[in-house]
Amino acid sequence: MTVRILPCGPRARLVEHHDPAGYAAGLRLAAAAGAVGGLADTVPAETTALIRFEGAPPPDSVLSGIEPVTAPAGRADVIEIPVFYDGEDLASVAHECGLSVDEVIAAQKPFAVVTQYPG
Repeated sequence: MTVRILPCGPRARLVEHHDPAGYAAGLRLAAAAGAVGGLADTVPAETTALIRFEGAPPPDSVLSGIEPVTAPAGRADVIEIPVFYDGEDLASVAHECGLSVDEVIAAQKPFAVVTQYPG
């Protein structure tokens, strides 16, 4: 597995990793265990994780040795977010799709959205 670590200012690193969310979780565990000091924040994205430190980052050799941590398969927290379909463009979307407003709303309801990171 190739991990690419890029400087991002004096106190941060941008880590390219195949599992950025898992990498960030592994880094937080390493920091909690005292193996990595000064961790301030982790921001995982699609292909990278922005890692910010309170001071100078540890050497890249330390960061490249972090093992990703992933959740067990089939386990997820479900957070239900109420959605309201009342936007002023709803009628025009329905018209463009050749559907009624109720059909547009019904087409959206059966979907669950799975996320790995905010953004």
